[in-house]
Amino acid sequence: MRDYTNYHPSPRRRILTAALRSVGKIVLDMKITGVENIPPTGHAILISNHISFLDPVIIVGMLPRPVIPMSKIENFEDKLLGPLVRAFDAFPVQRGEADRQALQASLRVLEAGLPLWISPEGTRSESGQLKRGLNGLAFIATRSGAPIVPIAFIGTPDFKHNIRRIKRT
Repeated sequence: MRDYTNYHPSPRRRILTAALRSVGKIVLDMKITGVENIPPTGHAILISNHISFLDPVIIVGMLPRPVIPMSKIENFEDKLLGPLVRAFDAFPVQRGEADRQALQASLRVLEAGLPLWISPEGTRSESGQLKRGLNGLAFIATRSGAPIVPIAFIGTPDFKHNIRRIKRT
């Protein structure tokens, strides 16, 4: 189990973050508002809808401080995504069950004073509509006492369509 005490992003994460920001400025027409609601220090639980594969890229690459994401275990097993989720210090969650290791990892992240990103729906919404959130978030929030910062993604599913037409999303 990873210890997040005295966490510092690895050089690999810093390089990837810089690359994401650069590419993001070119291919995305992003408007990020409300960043001031993310505490500049200390723990926080960032929760968001999840409507596109691009959402995690924006969370880990565009926010002003490093965020530790929770990611479905299948991503860690993927040959392309596995190294990326590891590079961004994500930890796995087994969806569809009470994953005690993921809950403990979440609490360790927050105890270390870091922001944690969770998509309470547990999966992407193909329709873009919010799905019912799962119970893990309530447990983590109650146990940690961390403030919850909601994040909303709008328009990210258009990326796949627009990139083929060399159009910014």
